[in-house]
Amino acid sequence: MNLIIGVLIFCLPLFIIPYSIRIIKPTHRGVVERFGKYLRILQPGLNFVIPIIDVVRYRNITERLADVQPQDIITKDN
Repeated sequence: MNLIIGVLIFCLPLFIIPYSIRIIKPTHRGVVERFGKYLRILQPGLNFVIPIIDVVRYRNITERLADVQPQDIITKDN
């Protein structure tokens, strides 16, 4: 019985640690929600979260070009 508990205590962190590490790219941000409520913003780099409790949603923050129709402009000298 003690052997089984000891093995579980030893192996549990081996399964939890990989799920708690989040690596954010420089062009992204991570929004952390704990139980569905906003908690914080993850900056680029290595971040740690609590697995199962925290949910990370990734957002792309790169600028995008938009096509704009040409517009007629009335100037002061017109």
